[in-house]
Amino acid sequence: ISVVRSSNSLSDVIAGVTLELRAAQEPSDADVSLGLEVDTEAIRERVNEFLEGYNEAVTYLRSKTEIDISASTRGPLAGDFTYSNLLQQIRLGAFAPVETPMDANLFALSQMGISSSETGTLSITDVNLFEEKLAENVEAVESLFNSSEGVGTRLESLLDKYTKATGIISASQESVKERIDNVDQRLDRMQDFMDMERGNLIEKFGQLRQATQMQNDLMATLNAIYGAGIA
Repeated sequence: ISVVRSSNSLSDVIAGVTLELRAAQEPSDADVSLGLEVDTEAIRERVNEFLEGYNEAVTYLRSKTEIDISASTRGPLAGDFTYSNLLQQIRLGAFAPVETPMDANLFALSQMGISSSETGTLSITDVNLFEEKLAENVEAVESLFNSSEGVGTRLESLLDKYTKATGIISASQESVKERIDNVDQRLDRMQDFMDMERGNLIEKFGQLRQATQMQNDLMATLNAIYGAGIA
């Protein structure tokens, strides 16, 4: 195959491969052999990075929304539908099958040796199956994660709906802030009412003291008159 390019960097000769030409080959030079193989270790590392990010999100949400009846404890977001639903949607996004996979035998994470623990975290539990799927069709593995319907793509889309500037979490925060402002206003009104009631009570107490004093003065006067009459 004869290939002519204006650059020493060739990215359209072999799909997914970029060739960097370093020097011209002389007629007396030996033929150059090119071999390609899948770097399964690098792919496994990338998959593990994905799993770690997923596990971190699931663990965080679970700790914040969990209700432990036996310990009588509850997370600060327990009972908040926004975050409990996010946790449920993340899990569903990870486990739901890809509807149009590149490989009909690889449409879910479980089919490449990835499974869930009791707490909802993911890990590669069958390394042999994982390596087997990579060896069979690395493009199908990539598609499982990165296609338009892939696991990674739909989780990214889901999180974007929640985390963008005008997303669900932002709206939830605004709602919480509004509720806090309403509570503060009610507290302020209650404080004003209590201050007014305190003023009224102080005024009534003063009037009561004055009335008591007048009563005591009257009694003293009557006693004096009564005493003078007897004498």
